Amino acid sequence: MRVWRGEVSRGGRLECHGTEAQIKCRITQNTEDVLTCCSWSPDNRFIYTGGQQGQFYKYDLHTSTAYNWEGVRLHSVAALRDNKTVLAADSHKRVRSYNFEDYTDQTVCEDESQIINMSLSGDEKHCLLTLAKQGLLLVDIASGTSIRKYYGILQSDYQINSCFGGASEQFIVSGSEDNLVYV
Repeated sequence: MRVWRGEVSRGGRLECHGTEAQIKCRITQNTEDVLTCCSWSPDNRFIYTGGQQGQFYKYDLHTSTAYNWEGVRLHSVAALRDNKTVLAADSHKRVRSYNFEDYTDQTVCEDESQIINMSLSGDEKHCLLTLAKQGLLLVDIASGTSIRKYYGILQSDYQINSCFGGASEQFIVSGSEDNLVYV
């Protein structure tokens, strides 16, 4: 098993330190870029990364080539197993599907609250959204419909992360600003 630790610096330099190797790449030449979220492609060939100032990049580790999608302000990204589709939670309170092969995009779902974070289920059928001051929202990706809303966690000042867990991902786990972990 490979364990990686990634560092994204101001100026677009991404450094990944692994147990077996080290990767250094420059995703962007713009020193003003602040990259705040990233996701590996399932085949480990690409890194998708973005930020809240309008940057969204796909970096090919084999060819050292960066592809960009202009004007997308991201809070969270998750690469799908097809190795071409990325789900991204953006600043317009929505989750969109982006295809870097043909540069098409479509809205998966929208909410009235800002989406702070997004977690993808292992079967890629559901995503769990952490909403600003509104709890968690479980969404069916194919239809874009809300399945269930979870309340109780406190989120106001910090980014709270939530995820699927347990056998067959039967549980949802979330941090909270009241120093508790909710299951």
